[in-house]
Amino acid sequence: MKNVIITTAAIALLVPEIADCMRSRPMKAQTQFTTEDQIIYNGRIAMVARCSSDRPFLREKHVYAGAVLPLQHVKVVSSLANPGGRIYIPSAFTFSNRICPQSVYVPGSVKRFSDQCFRGCGNLSVVAFASNSQLAGIGDEAFRGCLSLLSIRIPASVTQIGNACFDGCGNLSVVAFAPNSQLREIGASAFNRCFHLASIYIPRNLERIGMWCFCKCIELADVTFESGSRARIIDSEAFIDCSDLLSIRIPASVTQIGNKCFNGCIRLDSVAFEPNSRLQYVQRNAFPTKTTVTGCPIGY
Repeated sequence: MKNVIITTAAIALLVPEIADCMRSRPMKAQTQFTTEDQIIYNGRIAMVARCSSDRPFLREKHVYAGAVLPLQHVKVVSSLANPGGRIYIPSAFTFSNRICPQSVYVPGSVKRFSDQCFRGCGNLSVVAFASNSQLAGIGDEAFRGCLSLLSIRIPASVTQIGNACFDGCGNLSVVAFAPNSQLREIGASAFNRCFHLASIYIPRNLERIGMWCFCKCIELADVTFESGSRARIIDSEAFIDCSDLLSIRIPASVTQIGNKCFNGCIRLDSVAFEPNSRLQYVQRNAFPTKTTVTGCPIGY
């Protein structure tokens, strides 16, 4: 099947968000959606209706041969991205407390995930990116509460991970960054409550680790900054309650360490600053009282 033909009346009934758009923009009595404007899942064609070139509307249930089917495996086709490369996923496609996909494939043309786009997708276990991914940003709470997500590989093109992006992904154990990562910032609470995250390798271009970024990552035992790190700020409580963390080496580029940054890291034995550290500010209670701090240039 190459084409699905759906009357505008049926679309307005099935997709309420589009009804207003139809009233404001006259459409033909019968509108045809080809595979160029569709989502593919389980090898089947699901309906995607768009009322403007830059905002395709998606639903968690779609029309196929007269039946309403749940999403299972979603492939976002390249043509869904507008000329600027952004795919618009409205609240109807956030899947919160709805039927959720099990896997998602993201083509190279998609440049940003919108806020909350997969929030609460308890069944989502696989997120795969094209090798030529141009993804630049992952929005706030984009994968929050995706309990089945075990691992993810962030494309090198991503420069920003939003606030609470993976918050509550309690079974997420592996987070990998593609080589030559351009990541600049990890937002507040980005990996909060990722209880099974055991290690994290921080890419060299990262400049800021947000507040509560790794809060309550209770199995996080290894934090390694890539050689030549450009990290400048480690915000307040960024590693609070990382109870398995034993040691950490702070890059020379870091200028600020926030309040209670490592509070609750009960096994943290040592914190070592690299030679020629440019540290300018560190809160007196940034580290546990029993932790040995060496090389701090401002006499912590």
